Amino acid sequence: MICRTVHLLVSDFRALGSDTGGSVRNPASYCGLVGFKPTYGRVSRHGLIPLVNSLDVPGIFAKTVDDAAVIFSKDSAMKA
Repeated sequence: MICRTVHLLVSDFRALGSDTGGSVRNPASYCGLVGFKPTYGRVSRHGLIPLVNSLDVPGIFAKTVDDAAVIFSKDSAMKA
């Protein structure tokens, strides 16, 4: 039962983070995850505390590229 629960949690992994100079992409690559930094302006920065205002973008951590695409499409749609 515990193994099944852990598998379900790992397979549904998704998170957001602030990516300025690789703060999402690098840790994701070290952990075997997908780190995606959208083009500046494609995702709302509302609530993001900027380190460098012109470079900070909300980035996506996901288990697979498909998961990252789903999150990106939902975040992009919310901005419009």
